[in-house]
Amino acid sequence: MRKTSESFFGPAVALLGATAFGLCMIMMYHSLTGSHLIGCSSGSSCDSVLGSSWSMLFGLVPVSALAGGLYLAVALCGLMLKEMKEFFWFLIFASCAILVSSAWFICLMEFRLHAICPYCMATHSVGIVLSLLILIHFFGELRSNPKYAAMAIGAGVASAVVLIAVQLCTTPSARFETGRSSEALPQFMAEDEVPIIGNPDADITIELMFDYRCTHCRTMHGWLKELVADRAIASDPSKD
Repeated sequence: MRKTSESFFGPAVALLGATAFGLCMIMMYHSLTGSHLIGCSSGSSCDSVLGSSWSMLFGLVPVSALAGGLYLAVALCGLMLKEMKEFFWFLIFASCAILVSSAWFICLMEFRLHAICPYCMATHSVGIVLSLLILIHFFGELRSNPKYAAMAIGAGVASAVVLIAVQLCTTPSARFETGRSSEALPQFMAEDEVPIIGNPDADITIELMFDYRCTHCRTMHGWLKELVADRAIASDPSKD
């Protein structure tokens, strides 16, 4: 029975790890490009989560990229576990890190963002199943090696706690959330004090508050460039 479970365990870990990795890459693509995903249109709960500041680390690195790297490593370990059984200590470490971080991000969606992203929940669900599978499979080894088990579990939990601490310390709080402003909103500056696209003396001007980390702002920037070009052609057809 043990040999049968061994033969299926490695491929199962590889399959679940690869599935979670693929989902992370989809979310990372959305975070970096601002492109719409299936079922993740503007204003949806999915877009609210993936477009929030909590989806990025230091405002630059998508959290999904870090998770994707870990899931890829787990998938590769699953494929090579039969030849190199010592990889199981890394799998213990990774499973604990995944469990704690998954719980953290689920709590963020539920209690902070008040929105549930289907892609995130699918990834966390796969990660939780994967982690429990690993811990249950190696339960005997953990009991027989309590010292190393404590080190691997402690390292996994500690790495997730460090991620949570970094996010809490570096993620800026939203000025406007759930219909209320947490502090005074900035006043508009004089037109000659901010960057300008087009003619500053035009009959129609648009004032835009822009955040380069916001996917909606990046999309709007492209639309404004097209709008300026279209109005230039309309006012002077010779530019077409």
